[in-house]
Amino acid sequence: MPIEHDALEQDGSPVLFSYLCDLPRLHRFRCALTLRNQTGSILCFDYQAEALREAFGAQVNITSIDFAAYERMMLHQ
Repeated sequence: MPIEHDALEQDGSPVLFSYLCDLPRLHRFRCALTLRNQTGSILCFDYQAEALREAFGAQVNITSIDFAAYERMMLHQ
């Protein structure tokens, strides 16, 4: 069973982009990691990071993007 992912780390572990916090997709990612006894990474906005840390624990490395900085960049302010 392949792991649904958006990118791979240099070591080959899967990375999931979770900007939209797609719960079914996050669930599939977690289930696949658990079945394979594997770790992965999630890239999300800063306001999502704590909830994802609580849900995934040590199973994933969470990297967050500052939403305010992203918004300023996108709105050119």
